[in-house]
Amino acid sequence: MDVLEPIGIEGLIKKNMAYALKCLKNNKEIILICLEVFVKEPSLDWLMQSKKSEISSSENNWDPAKRIDIVRQKLSGGNPVNILIDELSSGPIKKNEALFKACKDIIVNAGGVNKDRNSNEEFSPEEQVSCLVRLATDKTILATTYIGWNSWF
Repeated sequence: MDVLEPIGIEGLIKKNMAYALKCLKNNKEIILICLEVFVKEPSLDWLMQSKKSEISSSENNWDPAKRIDIVRQKLSGGNPVNILIDELSSGPIKKNEALFKACKDIIVNAGGVNKDRNSNEEFSPEEQVSCLVRLATDKTILATTYIGWNSWF
């Protein structure tokens, strides 16, 4: 953020991120169809290979269909806080209940999403970007993830 200090993140960065997200959302069907090729195309046999690989071992439940669903949520205006928690719940951090709960609390507090808002309500690109910037610049999240890089992956 210091690099952008003269203009800040409010103007150039947020506007460009929101514009890019709008463009992606306008073409979400094409993006999702392209992604689903990796799961559904039998000649690629990608899903079978992913199940055999170390990535999809019992340690890391790596599911391509789940990843595509997360992309679908993001392109449909899903709440970034809920999506991030959903992603964490399908990863190795879920095994440690206390750590998962602590991370979930940090994410919810950092996201700054209105608690009265319906969790299924679609976010505008600007709202999604604002929430993502808050999550990406929260000092608690940055400190937690930096310390945990080695233990999470």
